Amino acid sequence: MFSKVRVRLTALVLALGYIGASAPAAANGTQAPFPAPEAKLAYTAYGSGPIVVVLAGGPGLNAAYMAPLARTIASDGYRAVLLDQRGTGRSVAAGATRSYLTQRGTVADIEALRIALHQDRLRFVTHSFGGGMALAYAAAHPQRVANMVLIGSVGTDLSTVDRFGKILMTHLSPAERKAYAAAQHARNGAKALDIQLLAEFDDRNKARATIAAEPQPFIYPAVSGAIYSDFVRAYHVGPALAAVRAPVTLLTGADDAARAMEASIRLAFPHASRVYVARSGHWPWIENPADFGAALVTALKRG
Repeated sequence: MFSKVRVRLTALVLALGYIGASAPAAANGTQAPFPAPEAKLAYTAYGSGPIVVVLAGGPGLNAAYMAPLARTIASDGYRAVLLDQRGTGRSVAAGATRSYLTQRGTVADIEALRIALHQDRLRFVTHSFGGGMALAYAAAHPQRVANMVLIGSVGTDLSTVDRFGKILMTHLSPAERKAYAAAQHARNGAKALDIQLLAEFDDRNKARATIAAEPQPFIYPAVSGAIYSDFVRAYHVGPALAAVRAPVTLLTGADDAARAMEASIRLAFPHASRVYVARSGHWPWIENPADFGAALVTALKRG
């Protein structure tokens, strides 16, 4: 039986003025602020072409971990817009407005990004809990979605998150499970998260390299806890997704424990494309970039 702390931690990894006022270029990207409700948020844009909004997992993870994926999207001829979610990264100050650290606030922030980008509809590429954020937005604004590519996503509610966590624990050795429990007991969420990441990869060497390269801070615990708690209460979007007419692709590692959560998405989108990337867990763009990249190109061309 998972404790509430463990379920909440498991959910973390399901696992930046105005648009015209671009800030100095980041490495291979350009940072820009934009107005959101009662705050300014920020994003980093990579490449040029049709816009693709990239949503990181968590909630409350540092979006910079998805910069390599954003650069891959850019190399395929798109402008990848990597959002720093409220309270994280270069949007950290906006976390002070805690009334927006909710499902409704998340949807409002994405809508503010759409308006700032001058887009009628948005294409999404998401990872883990970022999929739930995109699905919540799609449920609220079905006419504003052009395409969704969901990588290892949560379902249309959070009822199966504990199943994801239980599967992950079977991927850890007894010593790793003991270390994980000790980190939880010590309330060291960052350490526990790193141990859990080992279980999310088929290739432990790539897992360790990913952990070593994590942006710091990797997780914003107060933001994560607030948003996740509200999603537990409010996130039940399956019926509302019937109004979405955009193409949907489930692009998932063949060995990803998140596959245990996708049944509700398949129910909401019976015609969704499903692609399972061989030799990959929860991070297929790292474990099998060739197969993942080919599938991503196809998925993005759908809408």
